[in-house]
Amino acid sequence: MENTFGMFSKEGNRKVMAVMVEASEDFKFDSHVEAWEFVEAKLVELGGDKRFEEATDTSVSDECFSWMFESNEEGDAE
Repeated sequence: MENTFGMFSKEGNRKVMAVMVEASEDFKFDSHVEAWEFVEAKLVELGGDKRFEEATDTSVSDECFSWMFESNEEGDAE
């Protein structure tokens, strides 16, 4: 498995992917800002677990931000 979100473990990457999938569900949020705030809160929550402290690292946030908006752009192209 590729280290997609910059987490140090496969389990960490799976947990971040679950957050991203939830944040990108249609009609869950009224705006991109709300979706991003959800992601940030979930990363802080995840980072509270000693096994996933890196979830609050800027590199993880940057990867999540890129994934969210690249995913949105691909969806808009359809």
